[in-house]
Amino acid sequence: MPNSTPTTSDHRRRVLPPGLLNIMVTPFTADEVVDIASLRAVTRWAVDAGVAGLVPLGIMGEAHKLSDDERDLVVETVVAAAGDVPVVAGCSAESTTVAVSRIRRAAELGAAAVMVAPPRAATTPALQREHYESVATAGLPVVIQDEPVTTGVTMTAPTIGDLCALDGTAAVKVEQSPSPTKVSGILEAAPTTACYGGLGGLYLIEELDRGAVGIMTGFGFPEVLVEIHRKYVSGDFDGAWEVFHHWMPLIRYEAQLGVGGVAIRKQLLAERGVIADPTARRPVAAGDPRSLGELQRMISRLSESSTLSSTGARR
Repeated sequence: MPNSTPTTSDHRRRVLPPGLLNIMVTPFTADEVVDIASLRAVTRWAVDAGVAGLVPLGIMGEAHKLSDDERDLVVETVVAAAGDVPVVAGCSAESTTVAVSRIRRAAELGAAAVMVAPPRAATTPALQREHYESVATAGLPVVIQDEPVTTGVTMTAPTIGDLCALDGTAAVKVEQSPSPTKVSGILEAAPTTACYGGLGGLYLIEELDRGAVGIMTGFGFPEVLVEIHRKYVSGDFDGAWEVFHHWMPLIRYEAQLGVGGVAIRKQLLAERGVIADPTARRPVAAGDPRSLGELQRMISRLSESSTLSSTGARR
């Protein structure tokens, strides 16, 4: 049985909805130009899959490979295609000034909130607080991205709890493994914090057990994570476990691919007919044909034996 979580009327729990906030890819044409038609299509496809929110310009969105103009184009396109589904724009930067500027621009483009990771230079709790005090007053609710593998910055649970008490902080995305333990630590420090898991869904059930309100991640079958969350919050814990364990081979396979994950995910989305081309921007590791074959066979087996209705692309 899941642990009970504190109920609260705190405004931070109402800024973003519970459920799956889908970390999006940025589709490119074969010559590495942002593919607007595919970006619209993948946005509507995720909405049709039942996601609670959309998160462009994350790590898997190759935000670090986009120009400022391209970043604006991505946010503007996703906001226009998302309808009533809230958009959380990635606005991380190595400079506090640049992060604040990106947040203000995201607000102008219609984002509902932003996701911000700590700069690499913010190696102490004092520097982390200084950074988030500035970004939290830039004009949009902030989701703290706790992802030390990529950022190189480790924030303790008490520090994150302290940051989540800042006016303007909406939630935290927890991706320090083991994430269930980190969720518990954050909620012990700040019980009203809205915690979202990540890591591709590897620990989704355990994160929910610990009090997470949902998950912020990408996955080639977002409808699967939506269904797991739906069953869990409705009290059908056995059903949630059944779906979770059925799809765990693919969740695990995507996660273990590491830096090549974006290329594999794009290949999967292209094969599902969601985006036109699987191109990832260079530099990127070359695809492994054997891994792709393993992935295709796994998807075929899982889809054939799944009772979950598939969500197709609408181009």
